[in-house]
Amino acid sequence: VSAREEFHAAAAIDSSIGLPLSAWTSWLASGTDKATLTAERAALEQWSATLSPADAPRDWLHPHRGMEPHVRAYAIGLLSAALGDTVRVAQEAAAIAKLPPIAGDTALAMVMAAALRGEVALARDDFPSAIALTANAEGLLPPLWREHSPFTARIHARYRRAFAQQRSWQNEGARIAFV
Repeated sequence: VSAREEFHAAAAIDSSIGLPLSAWTSWLASGTDKATLTAERAALEQWSATLSPADAPRDWLHPHRGMEPHVRAYAIGLLSAALGDTVRVAQEAAAIAKLPPIAGDTALAMVMAAALRGEVALARDDFPSAIALTANAEGLLPPLWREHSPFTARIHARYRRAFAQQRSWQNEGARIAFV
């Protein structure tokens, strides 16, 4: 709750970092109520996530500069997954796939879309598909993303793959992915 309050304060300064982080925190926190998830999704839907100029600086705080629409769609997809709206999750995954790749970050969009499709597979108890969709998340991302961005989907994909492996009795694979 405190983190969401801080991220909402940050969103007043820079929506491109505050809103997605708040949504990600709400999705990640177990027990986030439906009203909060819905409000977070509405805030993201109202945010006009336009691309930053190509020469905008990318640094540890904004490694996603230029990919604001991708991050917005990913965050909406995560919140939709938490709300049980798999149709919307699939729509957001498709939206990410249609967005233009940003130089050096083509893998990021693929990983984000796959992570969302993995959420749909998990909701349908299709564990083999969830494992396959999240299996290639490791090592696909540029160093700036791997080291600094919470939006990489790499951690998300690894966690969800481990969950799917655990549910399908692939305990050794799950243990490795969880570690």
